[in-house]
Amino acid sequence: MPDLSTYFPALQGVDWAPVVAGLAVSSLVMLLASVAVLPWILLRLPPDYLHRVASERRPADTWARRALHVIRNGMAVVVGVAGVLMLVLPGQGLLTILAAAILSDLPGKHRVVRAILGRRSVLRAVNALRRRGHRPPLEPSC
Repeated sequence: MPDLSTYFPALQGVDWAPVVAGLAVSSLVMLLASVAVLPWILLRLPPDYLHRVASERRPADTWARRALHVIRNGMAVVVGVAGVLMLVLPGQGLLTILAAAILSDLPGKHRVVRAILGRRSVLRAVNALRRRGHRPPLEPSC
């Protein structure tokens, strides 16, 4: 079997050891971050979160609100990318993508969260976590 540099000449002479080490370290960091952040987010959701209408609360539009919007969505993008990476690397990929969707203020957020939590296995895992945290289970959407 020909090696990769046959198809990509620019990769000739690349030392792969630091690349593999960097991927391993970033995978470990994402795993530890997801283990720390996911429970914190999922335990703070109200039990009726999936039944709420997205436009129930809209505070006044101020510069502070816009700054918070940018920061919050920036964090959601970082967490979402980590979740996508964890689909192939070690970690809780779907739950991390769910956390990113919950963090975001983007249009369609509720539809994405409902679609992910509509998977029986994901909702079961979230409710098991909530049970261990002494919180009532999330009420499934119809």
